[in-house]
Amino acid sequence: MIRELRWAELRLAIETVTAGLVSRIPDVFVITLHDAIYTTDASIGDFVNEFEAATGNISFRMWFKVELAPGTA
Repeated sequence: MIRELRWAELRLAIETVTAGLVSRIPDVFVITLHDAIYTTDASIGDFVNEFEAATGNISFRMWFKVELAPGTA
């Protein structure tokens, strides 16, 4: 079960969220690493919106952490 959940998380993050955003905004900066997506501070809102859209049809709220680069606010 744990492996299946990890694969589902990976598919959501890479195949749905990242791929969807890159298809609409081809020049967006993005690096994926395990369960993290790295982008510029300016693009964080786009990724948050994409995650919310991708998880809007499931029956539980998905939590994710957003961190800005040090020294930015």
